Amino acid sequence: MEPLHPSLRRTTIAEDGLGGLRITFRPNLGGCACAGLMLMVFALALVAGRARALISDDRAPDGGRTRLALLVLAGTIALIGLAAWWLRQRRVYAAVGGGELSIWSEFAGFRLGRARSFPLSEAYNLRYVPIRPGGVPGMGTGYVAFDYDGRVRFLGEILLEPEARGLVATLKSRFRFPEDRDEPLPISP
Repeated sequence: MEPLHPSLRRTTIAEDGLGGLRITFRPNLGGCACAGLMLMVFALALVAGRARALISDDRAPDGGRTRLALLVLAGTIALIGLAAWWLRQRRVYAAVGGGELSIWSEFAGFRLGRARSFPLSEAYNLRYVPIRPGGVPGMGTGYVAFDYDGRVRFLGEILLEPEARGLVATLKSRFRFPEDRDEPLPISP
């Protein structure tokens, strides 16, 4: 596998000063954010272009349904654009150290929800998990995952395979993640 070009790297790993690591996952949604801003501008242009008709005193032959539909369309486009921009601004963080792994999201410096914490002694089988052959175009090919409490948990955002495998190797070199705990099934004679 060839190394990942630094401009494609979406994780930043830093020491936390207490012997642990803090991982920042940067979303790869630049195109999504640009599309969102373009949709918001389009919605504003649509409303501005029709503003005269919207505030006109003339009664439309359709009873104003066209005006209402236009406002609903512009509002929907603006909301989709705002959602795309929001996705671009959100960050996912993970902290590993002190015997636990914590994952949380932030938007503009404010924590969204509460951090999910997992004891390292019970988090096992840290690995790269591909999502499908070829991945999601422009976003990545898989996740870093681990098992906890009988369920698969995902660490951060979708990543390209070399970066995800490198993150797994970094975490395994610094912290002890037990491998599979699965018991073999009995074989009938």
